[in-house]
Amino acid sequence: MAAQRDTLDTELAPVDGLRTLLGRLDDPASPPHATRRPRTSGFLATAAVATIALVGGLVALGTIGFENTTRSTAAVEAPWRSLPFDEATMESDVLEHAAARAGKQPDTRGEGGYDYIHTSAWRMSTEQTIDGVVLSWAMEEVDREEWHAADGSGRIAETRDGLPSSANGPYGPGELDTAGFDDALPTDRLERQLHEMGRGHDAAWWFDTTADIWRDQVVSPSLHSAILRILAQQNGTAALGTTKDRIGRTGIAVGADSSDGTTRHILVLDPSTGDLLAAETIALADGVAPAPVTPPVTVGYTVWIDSARVDDTRRP
Repeated sequence: MAAQRDTLDTELAPVDGLRTLLGRLDDPASPPHATRRPRTSGFLATAAVATIALVGGLVALGTIGFENTTRSTAAVEAPWRSLPFDEATMESDVLEHAAARAGKQPDTRGEGGYDYIHTSAWRMSTEQTIDGVVLSWAMEEVDREEWHAADGSGRIAETRDGLPSSANGPYGPGELDTAGFDDALPTDRLERQLHEMGRGHDAAWWFDTTADIWRDQVVSPSLHSAILRILAQQNGTAALGTTKDRIGRTGIAVGADSSDGTTRHILVLDPSTGDLLAAETIALADGVAPAPVTPPVTVGYTVWIDSARVDDTRRP
């Protein structure tokens, strides 16, 4: 995988050595990462009439002739970067150790009929003519809390650039998507289900699917371990090194390029628990991003802040 542009001034976590990182994944005494995190500020943007549904987004400067409605160019950054490991490693080492660690985690997500998931995301939104011509684009920060019941009912509480979203409100049965995995099953059976679901897909598809599952349900230790086992078996993945996610948490980055080479998909894992901290999608080719920007640019970035099983649609 080609190196990303090294243009960020953000200080990254020091590389402690692969053995130290993998040792933390193997050490049952290593404390789990706290799930509840403070919300970070993002990029302010104007509301779009027609919004491209890509989650995340830190992008390069707009092309002349199109209006970039971000507040200032200082808020526009290149893709997040990672520091390489200080010794050679294989992605399977990182992912297999993370899977083993994940399977040993206590199931401390609570009980109840609703899955509660809290994320923050940065995404590129556009204003377009009826025939799809982009008039302007902007970066939007979306803070989202979602409650899912097994029947697809629940509630969404969302802000976009700090303002209430039109998505807010209660939802009836069947109106919300759910991942639908029975996480009471053992890891081996869940792994077989995942294999069947993803037959014929490339590693990049698996990276996206992993993020989708984490968005749609609270992930149990058994499902978590099964997902990471699947990722470890994929061809075309790479262990990228250490990084900090966009709310400052240190993680291990693994990635895969799409089979056509147009996008890069990155997951950031907690080195103590293997938990998914963040997911990033980077456009590598012209015309991939929904706005006229020069690649490589981040077109999707999500951080997972909290998740739990709860009795009702109030905040835990």
